[in-house]
Amino acid sequence: MKRPEEPLTTSYLSHKAFKECKRLWLYRYAPDRIVSGEALWEVIREGRLLPTSALLGRVVDDVITAALRFRKRTGRWPHEPASAVRKVLGDYVAFSRDWANAVANREKWPRRSDRQAIDRLYYGEEFDLDEIEELISRGEELVKRWFNFPLVSDLDALNVETWRIPEGAVTPHFLLGDVKVFAKFDFMTVEPERVRIFDWKTGSVQRGEQGAREQLHGYADYARHALDIPLSRIELFGVWLSANFTSADSVDEGLIESLEAAWTAQARSASASLSRLAEGTGDLETEFPLTEQRWLCRGCVFRACPQHPKQIAPEAPCSDV
Repeated sequence: MKRPEEPLTTSYLSHKAFKECKRLWLYRYAPDRIVSGEALWEVIREGRLLPTSALLGRVVDDVITAALRFRKRTGRWPHEPASAVRKVLGDYVAFSRDWANAVANREKWPRRSDRQAIDRLYYGEEFDLDEIEELISRGEELVKRWFNFPLVSDLDALNVETWRIPEGAVTPHFLLGDVKVFAKFDFMTVEPERVRIFDWKTGSVQRGEQGAREQLHGYADYARHALDIPLSRIELFGVWLSANFTSADSVDEGLIESLEAAWTAQARSASASLSRLAEGTGDLETEFPLTEQRWLCRGCVFRACPQHPKQIAPEAPCSDV
């Protein structure tokens, strides 16, 4: 029986993965095309892990989002919001241990839409107390910086009905022809004369500025397609907490066109490669080669990959995903 065609989809992270390592993309988005049985279950589990390198940013994002929701709901900001970093980080660690234990014991995997298991803990590499305290200290400092930005005063002057905070259950998306593009922005204000889109950043400005600019333009394209907002009304802000710096940008329509072409080409290329694999007219090494940038492998969650420096053998399958 011919396998039914799957819809074309992409996102900033999907597009980035496809450019950096096509095999990683395959493991994450279509693992059943290359592995089965015990190996498939292991790849599925690994694909649900949160990289340790992304943990600090995720915790800080969660704390800021919770503070925004609290302010919108109650009309006031939470007391000492930075103190929530310890609790949120503790939640991630506890969830990770519960998830790893469930996998090891062949039990039902815990499910939470707002949490992921941390890769280190799944692989049995515990944090020591100093590492935990360092993460908490850095997270608290970054949250305090966010509350010291002029943005908070600007938000206080706005009607909260202008605020847009994505809900966890549904990822914002839009259709670009027959390609579904996912675009989960951090925060947006929809005001009569302008629309502002914000992205909180905890990493390095120097290493991440171009990627952040493309990401923000993706969110602008979402606002145009899904919310019918003209690009001329949209303002883009990268809030770099690590550098105590905010970048402001208007929409570059040329960049939008370039990104749309790249997203569409990537979705079609991935779909065509999957079809050739299924038909037997293409081989894995040609269609989905391993990255030549071997340094990327060190932070990859997929230790089932033969190129990972800490490659592991597949575990037995779990009966419930």
